[in-house]
Amino acid sequence: MQIQDVLFDGEPSPQPDEMRVRLSDLAQEIVSLLVESDAEHSHELLSSFVGDLLMSATKQSIKEDRRKKQAEGIAKAKAEGVSFGRRRNPLPDNFEEARMLWRNHKLKLKDAAKHCGMAETSFYDAVRRMEKPNKVNSRKPLPENFEEARMLWRSHKLKMKDAAERCGMAATTFYDAVRRVESAEARD
Repeated sequence: MQIQDVLFDGEPSPQPDEMRVRLSDLAQEIVSLLVESDAEHSHELLSSFVGDLLMSATKQSIKEDRRKKQAEGIAKAKAEGVSFGRRRNPLPDNFEEARMLWRNHKLKLKDAAKHCGMAETSFYDAVRRMEKPNKVNSRKPLPENFEEARMLWRSHKLKMKDAAERCGMAATTFYDAVRRVESAEARD
């Protein structure tokens, strides 16, 4: 449950002045309830409540700072070319030989993978990674308005489908092109 739901019964987010007034009213209501329900211990309960409130506010502030610093650190690391995720195992020494035998139809996929001591899917994925062009320029040139559409999509001003249509591309093609461009930018 969000604080706005408690304070404003699901109404649209209020202005800061309205929020202050409602919080003040709520504070008076809490004090009245504490005094009415347990007058003997009301000061102790109120002190405990105020302490909990301050602790919650402090924890929230620390959490927001940590998230902000984490996002900055990730962005900085990506800009420096750091790759995230699990490291891939090195390919076996005879991988290239097995790949060429498989590509020349001298071995079946299953046999080529076995020749390397790899699972079929691992072998196939390694072949695809190795043969996939890394450069954006090795493909058909991107439309002139691609960069504009990419920026509008990244800034959430356009949906991916709309950005792709603006470039005259299919959504999946647009997304792949964005990934290639951004990957190339990260390497530079």
